[in-house]
Amino acid sequence: MGENNISASRMPDQEYKLDLHSVLSDVVSNWFSILLLTLAIILITYVGLSALYTPTYTATATVTVANAAEDPNLNNIGQLDIHAILNQAGESAKFVQSMVSLDGIKSMAAKELGQTDLQGTISAKQLGESNILEVSVTAGSPEIALIEDDAVIRSLVGAGSDLLGGIEIKIAQEPRVFEVPANARNFAKLAIAAGILAFLMICTALGWSSSAKYTVRNSLEAEPKLGVDLLGVIPRDGKPGRHKETAIITDPSASPGYTEEIRSLAIRLMNEMSEKGSKVLLFYGACEGEGTSTTAANVALALSQMNRKVVLLDMDFNNPSLAKILKMEGIQFTDFSQYLENGGTGDALCKVPGTELTVSLNSKAYPQSIYKHSDQIKTFLDNISKKADFVIMDTLPGSLASDAEELNLMADASVIVVRENYSEVTDITNAIAAQEDSNHLLGCVFNCARRTDINADAARYGNGGHYVG
Repeated sequence: MGENNISASRMPDQEYKLDLHSVLSDVVSNWFSILLLTLAIILITYVGLSALYTPTYTATATVTVANAAEDPNLNNIGQLDIHAILNQAGESAKFVQSMVSLDGIKSMAAKELGQTDLQGTISAKQLGESNILEVSVTAGSPEIALIEDDAVIRSLVGAGSDLLGGIEIKIAQEPRVFEVPANARNFAKLAIAAGILAFLMICTALGWSSSAKYTVRNSLEAEPKLGVDLLGVIPRDGKPGRHKETAIITDPSASPGYTEEIRSLAIRLMNEMSEKGSKVLLFYGACEGEGTSTTAANVALALSQMNRKVVLLDMDFNNPSLAKILKMEGIQFTDFSQYLENGGTGDALCKVPGTELTVSLNSKAYPQSIYKHSDQIKTFLDNISKKADFVIMDTLPGSLASDAEELNLMADASVIVVRENYSEVTDITNAIAAQEDSNHLLGCVFNCARRTDINADAARYGNGGHYVG
């Protein structure tokens, strides 16, 4: 079985199809980081805009422009003449508008204020085609804008017909200024808009990155992509409403569906191993975080509940976790690595409280213990396998060290745990290939699967769904 299936992993990849659920899951799983980054961008944008902002204020006055030679007595002027006068006045206003920004007017206004130059910027606007002009000065404070606008108006009026060629300018409205900056901006809205844009860009980038990953995104992809049998599908929410990914079946809050999937997996593994006369089973993963330790602990617990004598060994000497998973951190026991250091004296085995499961654990890291005590471990496995129905070993991921390869040579069978949409297919197939020489890989367990990916057939193939006590 194993040799044919493993060779299938070298087959060309299937045509890629976008799995929207996997993409959204990746985005949602990173929601806190996305939120923090978005808030940081909003804050930086707001502070940056505020620091770069310089308020300006505009003072405005209104003047009328007329030709000095015009007869003010409109009773003696015909309708056509009025038209001509108004047109001439409009042209004069346009002329004055062009004259306002010239250096001569600026110099006159500055001289009136006793300055060499004006601080503000002068502008003029003709109202339609009329003879009315709005003359404005924009400056860094309302006081300066008002004073300088008044000086400009006085300079225009005082210039008279000598400077502007017989044009008469009269003040229609004195200069006035609003204390609200002319260039006022709502930085909060701009910062929020920048945050929303950044949020969308981050989610898009994360989604693109997720879609570009070549992972096992659902249980239907496991066999075609990996080329090994799918032994079981374990849901990610072990505890209802809390989305726990690391639950043990002895926990009262573990959901019945989760417990049933573990039990089905244990039954299939028990039947397959019994058919081959195998006892020692190794659980391993391609990368850290696949859920290998939890799966091994749950299978061991399920088998012990079926009245089988089971020994669970923590062979992850770099980062042992079974003591924590089984809630035995506060219980006194002899570390398995310490037992090996002592030359095999003492008792390395103990029972998990409230169960019939026998375990050998480590409370701290003991690197290099596998190679240092390889012969002792083999002897230990030979001895306990004679007394137990099944011996289950948990080890660290194959990508971190070669412990899995070494232990695989000591085991009778092995199982690789694959987490949904997690490790790259290349990493998983490399971990599988590393075990090819032993030729006893039973298959893979698809872990942390979405609920919609679980069905009655997904975890029950062949005789896996039937248990004979």
